[in-house]
Amino acid sequence: MAKFSLITFKITNGDSEHYEYSNFEYKNISGITDKEIVEDFLGSEVEVCEDDEHKFWFNDSRTIEVYKIDPMTYVEWGVLKRFGVLWCLK
Repeated sequence: MAKFSLITFKITNGDSEHYEYSNFEYKNISGITDKEIVEDFLGSEVEVCEDDEHKFWFNDSRTIEVYKIDPMTYVEWGVLKRFGVLWCLK
């Protein structure tokens, strides 16, 4: 049974893009908006892009979006944490 959610963020800066990861307890992810997930991840408020309500501006020139949310087990969470993909449990 999935206990956690793996959140994949797509971050764009001009023509370059990369992905970063975070996690939530599975029961805490339902009912949360993408904006709330992004703000929790960044630790600051973001502005919604006028062109796409699923993208958010931060640091003036970069955008971030919730790219994907996947359920994961405790074992999967432990492996990602061990290899430095995830830093802490939210």
